[in-house]
Amino acid sequence: MKRIGMLLVSTLLLSGCNLIRSERAFDCSIDQSFNEISRERNGLFTFPTAATTARVYLIDNTLHIMKFDGGDYTGYTMTKNEQQRQAESIKDFKVIINKGDLYYDDGRAIEVFSPEQNTVGFYYVDPATGKADSIQYLTECQRRETELELHSHKDHNHSHDDDDHNP
Repeated sequence: MKRIGMLLVSTLLLSGCNLIRSERAFDCSIDQSFNEISRERNGLFTFPTAATTARVYLIDNTLHIMKFDGGDYTGYTMTKNEQQRQAESIKDFKVIINKGDLYYDDGRAIEVFSPEQNTVGFYYVDPATGKADSIQYLTECQRRETELELHSHKDHNHSHDDDDHNP
């Protein structure tokens, strides 16, 4: 009976019929100077001018940044940096990736999450010029306990009785 209970709990968790508690949710301050640079360069990722904070989720080492003018952003899977280095593809800003930071860099998109400095750096680069057309730098990121609903199954039947289970 204990095995069936564990199997049932595992199945429910894997089916997405629950709220996921994200301990990697952050409220960060928006650096207005970088947001303005993105606006001036017609970048794809800008925050509303009145916005002062942004909600960021880090789920499976992937950034999810909320409430850009164009909508929410889902990034790429980042890896842990093993030694300090500079992002080479950005020619108009010096971007340092510290040891221990999580980062993604394919030459076009660069994302850096620094748990030690409580910052998120986000850069989209024009490969032809090496200039960042979207650049965001979020500071003072404070961890928040929050629930993020990844799936909604409110009409889904979770009955264990075959007579009540509709195919």
